[in-house]
Amino acid sequence: MKRQRYLVFLLPLALLVSSPAWPAAASPDGKQIAYSFIGNPENIYVSDANGENIKDVVVRSQRDFRPEWSPDGSHIVFTSVIDNTHVIMRVDPDGKNLRQTSALSDAAGDPDYSPDGRQLIYFSDEPRPRDLFVRDIESGHDKQLTATSDFDEMSPRWAPDGRHVAFVGKAKVEGAESDIWSLDVETGERINLTATSSVGEFHPDWSHDGAKLVYVRVSDGKFDVAIRYVESGKERVIASGNGIAVLDPHFCLDDSCIRFTRTDFAEKAPGTPAIVSVDLDSLEETKLVQGRFP
Repeated sequence: MKRQRYLVFLLPLALLVSSPAWPAAASPDGKQIAYSFIGNPENIYVSDANGENIKDVVVRSQRDFRPEWSPDGSHIVFTSVIDNTHVIMRVDPDGKNLRQTSALSDAAGDPDYSPDGRQLIYFSDEPRPRDLFVRDIESGHDKQLTATSDFDEMSPRWAPDGRHVAFVGKAKVEGAESDIWSLDVETGERINLTATSSVGEFHPDWSHDGAKLVYVRVSDGKFDVAIRYVESGKERVIASGNGIAVLDPHFCLDDSCIRFTRTDFAEKAPGTPAIVSVDLDSLEETKLVQGRFP
């Protein structure tokens, strides 16, 4: 699968499975971050939380992206493309023990561990319907959580309570925008948290206290990083794209900052792609890692 440059009106759906740079996901102890930059193709890297001491973890001729840590910090799961199919992979932070954990026939991606490490949630991908699945780690059994022929569920992320999952939902109708939803994995109850008709939201991530969600919102081609306070429903924009894309935000360990990617799909904006951190009190931004376009 070759890298593509997407038109703005396609971004909210397309970026769920392919983008020029993936974010800095913090290790459980907060000392390291894992990320991927496009570089013909994407590769997986780990660095200190301040962007120093960058290490190559997975560097090969195929696309590897969207890394997430296991709860014990022993390994990283991510999405790879093999024979034009998205599959789930895992690797140790030092690059050892790289292996594939989903079959090509399953077309799966965007994995995320439950807080106790006992389950792995992911979404199925084309040519299969985009639904959510959860895998019991001990038994290896996969359970389908959603089965909607007229609706796509993507980019699932566990809440700290281990019961709820935030995901991106999008109706399969012309002109529909994506929203951030919550799913109770025990009861199956679904709640549309954003419910916006003219704004597309994607790439959700929970705060460590479970009180907030951060995500990307796109309106009229303008990218913002926003926080939603779950109890009140109040939304706060904490960073803007300023004419370029902002992607895949993550909370830092103490929830005092957000790390995300700034990138330019035209590959021209100076200082991009880059992993940046924004302080939630001052909204001051700090560049952590500078990437490069091929």
